[in-house]
Amino acid sequence: MMTSNAGAINTAPVTASHPIDNGVDNGGHFGNKGHLAGNNYDNYINYTNDPDFVAEPGFPQYYRRYANPGPLGMFSQAVTLFLWGLYIVHARGVTETSFFLGMALAVGGVVQFLAGMWEFRTGNTFAATQFSMFGGFWFAVGLVYIPGTAAITAYGVATPDIWGAGGDYQFHQAVGFFWLVWFLFTFMLWLASFRSSIALSLKLFLVWLMFLLLMSGEFVGRYLVIKAGGGVAIAAGAVSFFMATASLMTHETAHFPLHRGLGELPKRRVGAVGATNRY
Repeated sequence: MMTSNAGAINTAPVTASHPIDNGVDNGGHFGNKGHLAGNNYDNYINYTNDPDFVAEPGFPQYYRRYANPGPLGMFSQAVTLFLWGLYIVHARGVTETSFFLGMALAVGGVVQFLAGMWEFRTGNTFAATQFSMFGGFWFAVGLVYIPGTAAITAYGVATPDIWGAGGDYQFHQAVGFFWLVWFLFTFMLWLASFRSSIALSLKLFLVWLMFLLLMSGEFVGRYLVIKAGGGVAIAAGAVSFFMATASLMTHETAHFPLHRGLGELPKRRVGAVGATNRY
């Protein structure tokens, strides 16, 4: 009797010369160093069993046939946060922030949201959630800058100066509530990042602190507090720049890898029978 090998799983070991070819999709399964469909991606697991494989530092690591969208999402965060902070602190005397509209909508919003959608395809739940939600956040911020939107005219504000003077008491309280919900969301992300890397946890902590300062400044009506939040946004953008660059400059792709500077944190490893241990 003849049998079919159509549904067979490729269990050939991965060789150093062809690491990706052994990770090709075989009916939803991957080779020994790939990942099996149905595994829990919510744990930060190195499925490669190779401590030197760092093509996706700070995130789950496994072979795939698609490019890593992580650096794209992190760079979109970096440039938007950094520029946003400069406008908040009124760097070099710039007080008109309408130029930020394009950056918030196109880069912080669209590009980062797409990176989040592509992270869903890779199975990286944490990055998919982070990039998708923050992409929506920047799109929402960008909408505030569009002249004539209900978010502005309803409060009698001529220009969307949500960083300092302008608008009545109710307007600034409403903006404070906006920062409040993102303050809570970022805090939850920060708690979920403790098994990733020091750099990622630091970046999320800075974003959380930024929202805290912006929220507090709006509630109490103190621009200096809001300005401090802008300074923290610049710092968060700088950390995001480093993380994005380190994700590209690994020992597989660059002569001067930066991934060691991310500060990998202990991760939980799931064994073949479901046992867990730290390493």
